[in-house]
Amino acid sequence: NMKPVLPLFIMLDACGWEIVKNKTFLDSLAPARKKLRSVFGYSSACVPSIVSGRWPDEHRNWSYFVYDPRHSPFKLLRPLQWLPKAITSRRIFRRQFYDPRKATKEVLEAYRRPLRIKGTGHAVYQTLRDMRREKAVDSSRITAPVLILWASHERILPRWVLSRLRKRFPQAKVVTIEGAGHVLLEEQPEQANRAVKSFLEGRDQAVERAAKVAPAL
Repeated sequence: NMKPVLPLFIMLDACGWEIVKNKTFLDSLAPARKKLRSVFGYSSACVPSIVSGRWPDEHRNWSYFVYDPRHSPFKLLRPLQWLPKAITSRRIFRRQFYDPRKATKEVLEAYRRPLRIKGTGHAVYQTLRDMRREKAVDSSRITAPVLILWASHERILPRWVLSRLRKRFPQAKVVTIEGAGHVLLEEQPEQANRAVKSFLEGRDQAVERAAKVAPAL
């Protein structure tokens, strides 16, 4: 008895005959390939056929993309279009370190892992959308002490960013973390922790001194 034959159809979108006819990367997988005329039509009609299970003359649908950045629901994500490559590219990732030897595969994977969590993209979109609704923060109203940590070998943020922060927060204390790149908390955690601890302890001591000299009510 012959076993039933199971037909197997493989569709490669954007990989037409004119593209693959002189390419050798499919020789082992499809040694007998030849040009065929698609009964589904090109990709714009083929996708609705696959989804609906009907022929093009039956579903009469046409799938296409419209380039409309002005009305795109994803336009708020435009400032982050560099983000995936900037974070996940190991070459660019290494630039964020003063000592590239510390940019190990394990550290890179630790940064990549959260990006794979379902809902991450939606959360970023919601955050950006909410930011557009909120009013800009008036930095002149911030009177609390401010600590700015700046890497000695910062290669991601330009120097004018620090200058702008100084103008925006003239009362800020700026501490340079030596031997560190952009990810200074990752590269020099002990030095960064000492700076933060010293800043907080100094603030606490100032509060205690003020409490001692304040008149009793």
